[in-house]
Amino acid sequence: MVELVLLTVPACPNAAAFEERLAAALAGHPRVVVRRREVAGEREAAEVGMRGSPTLLLDGVDPFAQPGQVTSVSCRLYRDAEGHLAGAPPVEALRQALAAAGHDGPPPPHQPPTGRPGSPAAAAGGRRGWD
Repeated sequence: MVELVLLTVPACPNAAAFEERLAAALAGHPRVVVRRREVAGEREAAEVGMRGSPTLLLDGVDPFAQPGQVTSVSCRLYRDAEGHLAGAPPVEALRQALAAAGHDGPPPPHQPPTGRPGSPAAAAGGRRGWD
């Protein structure tokens, strides 16, 4: 499971658009939880790696960070494929970031226990008691 954290400043004008696009990118992934965190100042932004509001962290990493981009509590702008600026990345860019972080689809189907019927491995759901 990938941990998603959306960092914003209080009253961020782009937070709603970002959340809408993120929801569209996560459609079909009902088990994903997005935590939201408001960042109050420059020190906190530096501690959490916020490069402007809003910033999405996937397992603690900003997939849209540019080399040399500094942390900030300012408004953040994202470029789409045509180079236009917006307050949130396009849905497809969010899907690509999720896929790169290892969350590109629903979890694999349940696998039946391994081992012979009646064996300790089968009774433990395919796991040994010390796993």
